[in-house]
Amino acid sequence: MIYLLLLLSPNIFLYIVDRDLDAFLLSVVLLVWFYSVVKNSKYLVFLFPLLFFIPFILFYILIYKASINEQILSIIFETNTQEAINFLGYNLLIYVFGLFLWLFIICVIFYKNHKKPLVWMHRSRYWVLLLFSIYMCISFLLNQKVSSQINENFNTHDFLVEERNLFLQDIKKTYPFGLFLTFSDFLVEQDKINKDFDRKKFFKFNAKLKNKNKNNNKIIVLVIGESSRRQNWELNGYSRETNKKLKYQDNLINLSDMVSVSNATRSSIPIMLTRKPAEKVFSYDFPERSIISVFNEVNFKTYWLSTQQKFGTFDTSTSVYAKEANNIYFLNKANYNNKGDLDGVLIPKFKEIISNNEKNKFIIVHTLGSHYNYLHRYSDDYDLFKPSLRDIEKYSLQEQKYKNEMLNSYDNSIAYTDYVLNELIELLKLKENTESFLLFSSDHGEDLYIDGCGKSGHGNETHFNFEISSFIWYSNMFKQNNVEKTKNIDINHNKKINQTAIFPTLVDAANIEIPKYSLNKSLLRNFEQYPRFIMGKENYDLYKKDGKCLVIK
Repeated sequence: MIYLLLLLSPNIFLYIVDRDLDAFLLSVVLLVWFYSVVKNSKYLVFLFPLLFFIPFILFYILIYKASINEQILSIIFETNTQEAINFLGYNLLIYVFGLFLWLFIICVIFYKNHKKPLVWMHRSRYWVLLLFSIYMCISFLLNQKVSSQINENFNTHDFLVEERNLFLQDIKKTYPFGLFLTFSDFLVEQDKINKDFDRKKFFKFNAKLKNKNKNNNKIIVLVIGESSRRQNWELNGYSRETNKKLKYQDNLINLSDMVSVSNATRSSIPIMLTRKPAEKVFSYDFPERSIISVFNEVNFKTYWLSTQQKFGTFDTSTSVYAKEANNIYFLNKANYNNKGDLDGVLIPKFKEIISNNEKNKFIIVHTLGSHYNYLHRYSDDYDLFKPSLRDIEKYSLQEQKYKNEMLNSYDNSIAYTDYVLNELIELLKLKENTESFLLFSSDHGEDLYIDGCGKSGHGNETHFNFEISSFIWYSNMFKQNNVEKTKNIDINHNKKINQTAIFPTLVDAANIEIPKYSLNKSLLRNFEQYPRFIMGKENYDLYKKDGKCLVIK
C-alpha cells in the first residue's frame, strides 16, 4: 500500500498546492486500474524507477504549482551542470544528501514489497478492471472526436499544429503514467522540429550587407508581444496609465494602425518572421526559412529568447524558426496555463547578450505579454488597477460577471509589459556607439467583454483581435546614420499597415539586401498603402462593424 501512496504523492501534493482534484482522481483511477491488471503488487516493480524522480517532481510542483510537461523535459535535457548548480543555489549539498536518503528509503520499501507482496484476490478486481477500462475507452473516443473536429474546423493539416486528444492531455498531468506520455510527446515534438528544420536547411536568401555604415556595430531586435490589443495602450490614447515608462522614451515611434493577419499565435508569427504573404496565412508548407537565416547569412550573431513554450499545439511551429538561431534560450519553466516565470526573466539574459563583444547581433524576444491568465503576467507591485483577478479565488474567462476584474488584470499585464520593454530599451541606450533598432509587435489582440462586445480571449474574428500594439525605437547612433529612414518612420507611423511590414523593415534597418526582393513595405521607406488581408480573406479595411464588434463574415 505504501508503494501506491508514494506513487500518488506528486498528485496529492499537486492537489494540496493547486487544488487540482481532477488530476488527483485520475491518477488514483490509473494506479488502481494498473494494480487490477497485474494483481500482485510485486509486479509494481515496473514502476519502481519512477519513485526515484518523485523528489524532483515535488520540488517542481512546490515552485510552479504545476505538473511536469515536455517543455520542462526539454529544459532539463538542455541544461548543463553549471546551470543546474546555479538553479539549486547554496543548498546543493542538502539536496544531494536528501536524494541519497530518499534512494535508501525506496530501496527498503522495494525490498519489503518484494518479500510480502499484496495480492488482489477478491472478485472486485474484475469489476474495477472492467469499469475503469470502459471509462478510459469512452473518454478517449469522445475526446478524440472533439479533437478531430477542431482539426477539421481549423484546417490543421500540418502535423506541427494538430490538436491532441484532451483525455491524453489530462493523463499527462498525472503521475507516474503521465510521465510516459510527456516523454513520448517530448520526443515526437523534437522530431517534428528537426524534420521541418531539415526540410528547409538548403534554402538560401543570398543576403548581403550593404556598404553603407558597414563598419558600425549593429543590434537589431524584434520583440514579439502576446495578446496585446491596441486599445489598452496609453500610447494609443487609452485613458489609463498603462505606458508610464515608454511614453517618455525619445526616438520611440508608435505605430497606431498596425493590424494582425490572424487571431492566433501559430498563424501570425510565421507571417512576422518570413516572407509568406498574408493571403497564405494558413498555408503551413511555406518553403522558405525565416528572417533569422537572413541575419545568419550576413554574419550577425542570432538569438532567440522566449518565455513561451517550446512544444505544443500553438508553439511547435514557432520553435521551428527558433531553431535557426545561433543561440536559443527558453527561460520560462512552466507553461502559460500556470503562473511560471514572468517576462522580467528576459532582462538579465538580454543584458548579457548585448554586453558581449560580438559586433553585430539580431535578437528575437518572444514574450508571454498578456496571455490569459492575465494575473500570472505581472508582479505584485504591478497590481495597479483593482479589483483584479487576484482578489477572486475562482473564475473563468467565459464569465462576464468578472469582466471588470479581468480588464484590470489585463491592464496590469500591459503596464508590466511597458516596464519590460522599457528596460530592454534602457539597456540598448547604454550601447552609445551602436546602431540599435527595436521593433515591437503583438502577435494578435484580445477581447475583454467591454465596449459592448460580448466576447473574451482570442481566436475570435473581431476587430479587438486584429488591432494590435506596435512601435519602433532606435538609438541616437541609428538616427545619425539613417536620417532619411528615421524621417520615413515618422511619416509612416499613422499609416494602415499589417505584420507583413515587419520582415522588410528589419532587413532595411540592418542595411541588408536580398536579390529580387523588394522592400516596398518597409516602414523605413515612404511606401504606398496596400490591402491588409486578414485570415487569408479580404482587405480588413473593407469590413464593417456588426454592432459594437467588427465580425468577419
